[in-house]
Amino acid sequence: MPKSAPMEYVLAEMRARELRAAHDFAAAAASAREASRLAEEAGDSTSAWHMRFFEGDCLVEAGQRELCLPLVQALIDSPVASAEPGLLARALVLAAKCLQSTGRLAEAVEAATRSVGILQFGRGDGALLLQARQALVAALAESGELGSAWDHCLAMKDEITDDMNQQDVGRAYWTIGNVAFLNDRPDDGVDFHERATDTFSPGRDLDLWAKFNKASAAMRLAAGIADAGTLQCLQRAELAMEIAGGSVQDHLLLDIARANWNLLAGHAQSAVDLLAPICDSGGGSIAAQTAAEATALLARALKQLGQHGEAQERLESAARLFRGAGAQERARQLEEA
Repeated sequence: MPKSAPMEYVLAEMRARELRAAHDFAAAAASAREASRLAEEAGDSTSAWHMRFFEGDCLVEAGQRELCLPLVQALIDSPVASAEPGLLARALVLAAKCLQSTGRLAEAVEAATRSVGILQFGRGDGALLLQARQALVAALAESGELGSAWDHCLAMKDEITDDMNQQDVGRAYWTIGNVAFLNDRPDDGVDFHERATDTFSPGRDLDLWAKFNKASAAMRLAAGIADAGTLQCLQRAELAMEIAGGSVQDHLLLDIARANWNLLAGHAQSAVDLLAPICDSGGGSIAAQTAAEATALLARALKQLGQHGEAQERLESAARLFRGAGAQERARQLEEA
C-alpha cells in the first residue's frame, strides 16, 4: 500500500462521517466515494466496499435512490460480499430500502427475504437481523401484505435480547407498532410506540428521535387517533427537527402529518395549503406510496371543503399512484370509496 494512501483514505472517511453527522448527505456520499477510490487504488478492497456501502446509505438519505440502485447491485455482486455473508446481508437490506423507496416493492420483498434467510442461520449479528426483518416488514406492509408483515413482527419481537443496543431495540418496537396500526390493532400500535419512546434517547440521536415522533404521529393519525399523545409526537418532532435539521424528505413527511392533524382537527383549508404544493410537485422527494397517501389525504380535505370535483380528480390520481407503487389493494380501496 502506498505510504500516502492510508492518510488520504482516513481523511476522506472522516470527512464523509462529519458531513453525514451534519446532514449533508450528498456531500457525505461524494466524500465516501473518494475514500472508496483511494482504498481501491491501495489494494484494500474491503475498506473500499465499506465506503461504497456508506456512500449508498448516504444517497438514500439524500433522496437520490435511483443513483443508489446500481451501486448496491455492485456491492451485492462484489467478491467481498461473496466471501462474507454478513456483508452480503447488509447490502441486501440497503437494496430493499432503495427498491421500496422507488416503488419496486416485489423486488424489495425479495431482497429483504434473502437477507433474513442469510442471517437466521447464525451468519450475522442480532442487530443486523433486526434490520433485515425491519426492511422485510416495511416492504411487505407497503405491498399490502399485512398478515405476513405482522408474522415477521412477532418473530422480530422474539429476537430482541437484553444485550442489544437500545437504539436498535427502539427501531424494532417502532416497526412493530407501525404494523400493528396498519393491521387495525391501535392499542398494540400505541403500546409498541410507547416502548420505543421509552427506549430511544433524544440526547444520543436527536435526528432519530425526530423521525420516530414524526412517524408515530403519522401512524396515530392514520388510525384516527387525534389525541394529546399524537399532538405531543408532532410537537416533539417539530422541535427536534428545528434543532437538528433534517432532509427535505423528513420535512415533507412532517408537513403531511401536520396536515392530517389539521384535517382531523377541522382545519381543512390549512391541510390543503400544506398538501397541495407537495402533491403538485410530483412527490419526487418522497416514496411513491407516501406521495399517493398525501394525494388521498388532499382529496379528503378538498371534499370536506365542498370542492367535490377536484377531490374526485385527486382521488383518481392517488389510486394511479398506488398502482404504480405496486399497492394494488390500497388502490382498489380508493376506487371503491
